[in-house]
Amino acid sequence: MGLPSGKFSERVRIEQRVVSSRTSTGEEVFTWQPAFAHAADGYIAAAVEPLRAKEWFAAAQMQSGADYRVTIRHRTGITSAMRVVWRDVALEIVGEPIDVKARRENIELMCSSGMRNG
Repeated sequence: MGLPSGKFSERVRIEQRVVSSRTSTGEEVFTWQPAFAHAADGYIAAAVEPLRAKEWFAAAQMQSGADYRVTIRHRTGITSAMRVVWRDVALEIVGEPIDVKARRENIELMCSSGMRNG
């Protein structure tokens, strides 16, 4: 059996990157759009668990981020090319979704903040 409904107390949006236009030199310009339009206002129920914070030195300054486990009801079509938006913070999906206990009830998305631009 999957997680009880009460565990899904957060609202997240799964977004996919789409080409919105091209520059005069032909370079693609990307935007992020909700991946699941059938979800009310693009948001779905989730359990979000912060796992650890991290800092690293890049671009001549200290950078910071955090790792998260985001659990949602099972759905197909989510890939590591998408992102999760939680409390207005974009989280990069790291790796492929994990089918919890291989039961097609819940999936876990391992996510990181502060990693990539966009």
